Amino acid sequence: MRTASYKAGMPFPDLGIVPRSYARAERLDAAANAAGVPGPRSRGPVLSTDAPPALQWLSDLYVHVFRRREAEAIDVIYAKFDELLRQSDCADCDEVLANLDVNRLNITATLAVLSITRLDRARLANWRRFAEMAQRKICREAPDRAAALLAGLLPLDS
Repeated sequence: MRTASYKAGMPFPDLGIVPRSYARAERLDAAANAAGVPGPRSRGPVLSTDAPPALQWLSDLYVHVFRRREAEAIDVIYAKFDELLRQSDCADCDEVLANLDVNRLNITATLAVLSITRLDRARLANWRRFAEMAQRKICREAPDRAAALLAGLLPLDS
């Protein structure tokens, strides 16, 4: 029987877990649960609950990406950015771009952020910075497909 349990809303540190270690983390979690070891498990990085309102949804996004729930991650990205952009809330949208950790996103989620914000890039001061980080990430993780993946989303000088 577990003596301690995970409390909702508790922040988890960014453990620097890379995609290759997801399966290992899941096996370790299963073994710990089977052995009755108390304590929180590797649920992925989560923002603390004291984050500004414009950023609180990022924890859900990071969890979806960590758990490889691509469709849910894309839904969150499009719903939240669409809401901000429809309200012409460029300040909050820009704050999200400034705080979005491209290293916690997979390629698909990164491309989704670029695609939904590209048309408003002139009004978003942090778009160029995010696009440069995204380009570096995609070139690093998928060098053979980077040009095709980024076609139409970049170049940065447009």
